[in-house]
Amino acid sequence: MIGTRIFLNRGETDEAEKPFWISFSDFMTALMALFLIVMATSLLIMSATLRDMNKDKKERNQDIDLIMNKIDKVAQKYKGAIKVDIPNKRITFNGNSAKFDHDSHEIQIKGINLIRQFTPDLINIITDYQDNKWFKSIIIKGFTDSSGSYLYNLLLSQRRASSVVCILLEDKYSELYKLTVANKQSVAKYFQVGGVSSNFLKETSADSRRVEFGVEFYALNEEKYVRESNNLSFGDCRSLMSGKK
Repeated sequence: MIGTRIFLNRGETDEAEKPFWISFSDFMTALMALFLIVMATSLLIMSATLRDMNKDKKERNQDIDLIMNKIDKVAQKYKGAIKVDIPNKRITFNGNSAKFDHDSHEIQIKGINLIRQFTPDLINIITDYQDNKWFKSIIIKGFTDSSGSYLYNLLLSQRRASSVVCILLEDKYSELYKLTVANKQSVAKYFQVGGVSSNFLKETSADSRRVEFGVEFYALNEEKYVRESNNLSFGDCRSLMSGKK
């Protein structure tokens, strides 16, 4: 009809024009915010972990320095016969105090007495700081001169290191400076034998035929050994010390 007004319902159109999903830019903004939150959280966790690691590292170094300085202080009473290399964690026996004859794994009596006298002092330091979680073991290292083949010298090195354990556990090698049963049990628990051969020569062949103690400590996060009980059978060294090989 002429003059009739037509009213259009625009409600449905307005509703259709309203976006149901958020815009792409808003979506990216939300992702960026989430990313920043995750990164910030990760950085906080990493920072806390690094602080803990640095704290453990500092504590470990302090404990190791404490033990090595204690050993060095005890070694000084032997008037130069024993030297402690603190940075390299080594204990050396100077002069002719702990040397071997050519092609022999039998230590001279002077060296026997020195090692038997010093070892209980070393054990006392170890046991005094047994709550120190970083101490691992004492490695007895035997050395040879450059004569002989590699494998021969390697076996000789092992025999020389093993002979030191024998003179500590068996009193027949010296009547001086006897070790207590507790000391011998500590030797069996904490002392290990390592063969070195002729890889580390001294200036002379005589100086190269020697024995050293290495003090080992656990690294950060290294699995700790389960120590055996004190009820250990020592056995005997007759087969080892019966001849020269």
